[in-house]
Amino acid sequence: MNKIDRWRDMPAAQVAARSFEAAAIVETAIAIQQIPAPTFDEAARGAYVAAQMQALGLQDVDTDAIGNVYGRRPGRATRPALMIAAHLDTVFPASTDLR
Repeated sequence: MNKIDRWRDMPAAQVAARSFEAAAIVETAIAIQQIPAPTFDEAARGAYVAAQMQALGLQDVDTDAIGNVYGRRPGRATRPALMIAAHLDTVFPASTDLR
């Protein structure tokens, strides 16, 4: 086992890694919700979400006719593939200040 593997297996390192992951998830959620996406006008938010999915390595990222975004995380030998979908529109006008 090399030094990186030993560090990764330490409980304190795992807690630290989860806190960084949680912060990144919150930042991403905020970035997404800051893009106006009223019903039938969610293309900008969809493009952002699709780009994020591609940056994360999801495959077959696509947007359907009504603006929902889909991506696929390939399976592994012991685990099945996972489909991730993003329903994007909001119920309030684009001019609503979400900050």
